[in-house]
Amino acid sequence: MDESEVVTLLGRNGAGKTTIIRSVMGLTPPSSGAIKFRGSAILGLRPHQIFRKGIKIVRKEEVCFPALSVEENLKLAMFHASLMNPAEELDKVFAMFPVLQESGDKREAP
Repeated sequence: MDESEVVTLLGRNGAGKTTIIRSVMGLTPPSSGAIKFRGSAILGLRPHQIFRKGIKIVRKEEVCFPALSVEENLKLAMFHASLMNPAEELDKVFAMFPVLQESGDKREAP
């Protein structure tokens, strides 16, 4: 796989897409096998350690915590990652998903 490649996981409902993602992210341990990222084993690492290695997940729901802004939700997701430069990581996310930055301080109505 090339560094710049984008990989998609497709399948019908119940095919195991969510289970695979949860396993990669360290949320659901697989019953067998190995998980490697850039040649290093990541199986058994905690989710924030996997995040630090560069694996991120974007949920399909619009807002995780509706009382928080988009930026606050993203910062909360980065909290345990102990990033060297959280602002730089936030800029990367906004560069990949400009619509998130356009949302700015938007919050869901209570």
